Amino acid sequence: MHAIVTNSHIAAVVLAAGRSTRMGADKLILPWRGRTILEWALDAACALRHVILVGGPPGLDALPAQVTRVSCPFQKRLPGQADSLKAGIRALPPGLDGAMILLGDMPLITSELVGKLASAFRPGRFLVPRSDGRRGNPVIIPSDWFARVLELEGDTGARPLLASPNAPVDYLDVDDPAILTDVDTPDDYARLKNQP
Repeated sequence: MHAIVTNSHIAAVVLAAGRSTRMGADKLILPWRGRTILEWALDAACALRHVILVGGPPGLDALPAQVTRVSCPFQKRLPGQADSLKAGIRALPPGLDGAMILLGDMPLITSELVGKLASAFRPGRFLVPRSDGRRGNPVIIPSDWFARVLELEGDTGARPLLASPNAPVDYLDVDDPAILTDVDTPDDYARLKNQP
């Protein structure tokens, strides 16, 4: 078990309420290196003291003690990423400086990367990782902007906030393609299985 980042005033929100339409099966329960894709993402998130899991497949095994599972309130229709994000933000404990948003289909994210991002975060400012000049995930949203998150609609997540002219955004350059690697399609999964 990895060490928890104890000096951080941020929590993790893991988004796992999608329908896996491009995969044709529930991608979050696909196996990879002895675990499911979602279990890898949750393991990385658990480097933080509080973790909110939004959605997730039925029949999950016992979750780590710091994980609180919440449902996405729009499960009767296809939820947009904004719906999941809002559900996660609403479930956060009070008194945080920010929330790190992880995607349940990004199994290459590690607890070490989560710790590095948490350490680089400055309260009041977004933090976005970059690799080879490309922005990736997970992103940290400052608590000052949580109210704006709750106004979001659609399937774009926090991107409209980051595009706001007054958005205070810091970038952290990392030599880690994991921040750009999600598993949406059978081809993505095949590439994941071929990872060295």
